[in-house]
Amino acid sequence: MNNGVTLTVGVEGNRADAAIQKEARWIASESIPGRPVEGIATVIRNVLASAEMKPSEMDSICYSGGPGSLLALRTLSMILESWKGLDSPSGCTHFRFSGLIWTAREILRTGRESTFTVLSPWRRGACFGVFVDENQPNEKDIELFDTEKGTNHDHPTFLLGEDRHGIDLTIPVNKVLLPELTTLQLHLDQPGFLVETQTVSPLFNGKVDYKKWFPK
Repeated sequence: MNNGVTLTVGVEGNRADAAIQKEARWIASESIPGRPVEGIATVIRNVLASAEMKPSEMDSICYSGGPGSLLALRTLSMILESWKGLDSPSGCTHFRFSGLIWTAREILRTGRESTFTVLSPWRRGACFGVFVDENQPNEKDIELFDTEKGTNHDHPTFLLGEDRHGIDLTIPVNKVLLPELTTLQLHLDQPGFLVETQTVSPLFNGKVDYKKWFPK
């Protein structure tokens, strides 16, 4: 990641996050609770005003890519993509991170568990997840789990956020929330946490398959 001025924006979990880093120090940060799609613009505007900076002064931008609310992720993508037309003399590099990987690495860092799975609800009967076995997980380790086929884990499983989609897990889970924004500083410079991207886009932005509904 560049060593200049970095804007970090997150829209996963039940909040919108933003922070500005300058010379390896966060000079402004804020979290707005509630639906992240409703707080994105406000939290970005607030940290820019607090740091007395403009979007064109950013050397790099770190943004969350999910999995999470596609509406929030796509809205964030549109905001950041619209900035590309602004005059930025040094250019701007974009890096993506995942709240799922952030949560998994924070559980590992704090020593809560060394072998575990973290799941994030996606849609009814399916969720994204990452299995951790002492090694630091990366974006490429995220898998899609079909919960209707059942799961068979002999290690702790954490569910990130609320199961609003009825994924019908067949195993016991421990519910966890997205880590506090301040902990993100500990992971941004760790190997494999950030992925440089040419365009700003969510991790999972593909086709959604719908199943026939049967009344129960």
